[in-house]
Amino acid sequence: MTAPGLQTVRGHCDPRFQRVREEFDRNFAERGESGASLCVFVDGEPVIDLWGGVADERTGRPWERDTLNVVFSCTKGLTAICGNLLVDRGLLDLDAPVARYWPEFGQQGKAAIPVRMLFNHQSGVCHVAEQVPRRGFNDWQQMVGMLERTPPFWTPGTRAGYHGMTFGWLIGELVRRVTGKSIGTFFREEIAEPLGLDAWIGLPAAHEPRVAKSIPFDLGLPRPPAWVPLEAAARLIKSTPPLRRAATRRFERALAAKGLPVELAAAAVETLGSLRYRIATNSGDWLPETFDEPAGHAAEIPAGGAVANARGLAGAYAPFSLGGAMRGVRFVGEATLAGMRTVQSAQAIDAVIGVPTTYTLGFSKSWRPVRGSGVVIGEDAFGTPGLGGQMGFADPSFRLAFGYTMTKHGLGTALNARAQSLIDATYRVLGSPGCEPGFWIRPR
Repeated sequence: MTAPGLQTVRGHCDPRFQRVREEFDRNFAERGESGASLCVFVDGEPVIDLWGGVADERTGRPWERDTLNVVFSCTKGLTAICGNLLVDRGLLDLDAPVARYWPEFGQQGKAAIPVRMLFNHQSGVCHVAEQVPRRGFNDWQQMVGMLERTPPFWTPGTRAGYHGMTFGWLIGELVRRVTGKSIGTFFREEIAEPLGLDAWIGLPAAHEPRVAKSIPFDLGLPRPPAWVPLEAAARLIKSTPPLRRAATRRFERALAAKGLPVELAAAAVETLGSLRYRIATNSGDWLPETFDEPAGHAAEIPAGGAVANARGLAGAYAPFSLGGAMRGVRFVGEATLAGMRTVQSAQAIDAVIGVPTTYTLGFSKSWRPVRGSGVVIGEDAFGTPGLGGQMGFADPSFRLAFGYTMTKHGLGTALNARAQSLIDATYRVLGSPGCEPGFWIRPR
């Protein structure tokens, strides 16, 4: 089998963007890329459309032009686009209570939560209170019922915290209640088909042979069956020096095996028993075991289960890099687009993921890098990073739409050097003066 780093990169790159092509090549040669795709639209036209590596390391199956993969939280951007279409059409009022459209949501102290707080990650419904059964994420009605019965994890509106998986069911159920269509059907009919996108929230079985196998980053964290023992055990570990040292050594060994700085081990111990850890260990084995099964691909999991490639991601954002319209179709007007790109909530320490974050109406802005992992995009850009370092976003100031997907994950939810190097090179080619403020500055 040919080593992934020696795989041929194929596709098209406008000569002006050769610097970006070189970074994509370096990802395979120097940064451990296995299989990936990259697409960049400028002025509504693809200036970069590249792919390379392998779709399956076990068999050596090459990554082809039409290869797809699970894009994880990049899915939230696709779902947010659907929600914003309904806002633009006057079918969703951002300041109305969610319960106006979805009465059962009003249980457990959620009656007054406005729609806006679902979009900007302030609702406090960042996960479910019940234990998710194995493959539970594949069952829409089950997850919606759990959300209805879950009280907020904080007083709504007082904090912002990444609604990593619940964002999708929250917005997706609003779409279903308002339109009568599932989120996958609405996305296909209103976004994917008009734009000719190879992107799916709920993959038809006929496309299954095209899916590349993801390689999740896993530190081997224990996954206990219930939260209360976990919290008690976490308190004991962190308060007992010998146990704390043993846990730290375990994380150090896991980090070293992945070629990562062992200094991250202390921070990893601090996550034990936290809200972030609870969420990570209550996924119904979706991660790391069941998300890449055909049943997981077919399920409509609208915060993390979309199957696409870079061309599909960049294509979905392209109209929003051009003022909300493309190919004679207007998707949103100026006011809605302003809400999509303008910060609605910001948190110095995100209540869930523990880093500085900013959110618009369904999307993320730049996140300041912490321990080498962040999101640095344009001053006016908006999008959503995906688990392991994937990314899709639009930047109206540069008339830019960007998509990057890959199989071999890096650590965390934000970007790593592979995606960030591609983004940085793109902005340099497009003439941004720099990114010293923590985002790429608009062109002069």
